[in-house]
Amino acid sequence: MPVYKVAIKAQFENVTDLEAPGEDFQYCIKTQCNTCNEVSEKWQYVSGDEQVEMPGSRGTCNMLYKCKLCNRVNTMDVLVQKKSCTQQTTSPK
Repeated sequence: MPVYKVAIKAQFENVTDLEAPGEDFQYCIKTQCNTCNEVSEKWQYVSGDEQVEMPGSRGTCNMLYKCKLCNRVNTMDVLVQKKSCTQQTTSPK
């Protein structure tokens, strides 16, 4: 399964650290199908502490969604142990 990073680009004043607070943090995302590249119309929420059973499998995932275009079932897991704090390294000019 591929692993994707969440990238954030922003300008802050008087902020040095940016971190998702806790394992129950909900990410608000738009999904894109891995097969047909269809992007979802609505924002969806995924959290590292919610578990969903995968159909036809004994495993679980954090998010399960079905593509409306090609009907493929896609899954997503939040890797809580890989979360890290991002620190400001450069200041805007």
